[in-house]
Amino acid sequence: VTAPHKSLMVPAQPIKLTEEDDEDDEREATRTAQGVTETVLQLRMDNEDKQRQTIILQQRLVNS
Repeated sequence: VTAPHKSLMVPAQPIKLTEEDDEDDEREATRTAQGVTETVLQLRMDNEDKQRQTIILQQRLVNS
């Protein structure tokens, strides 16, 4: 374990999970992954929209 300062180091203790805990973790990981995917897709769509708007404004500027 590395930490910026020795006083911040916390020893990690292994935790034994039951099958139910493991399934809950998998469901939570799936929900997290879905949320991240949705966010990335939304950001990409927003970026593409802004790029289109920029191109349109640049064309208007050139033509004016």
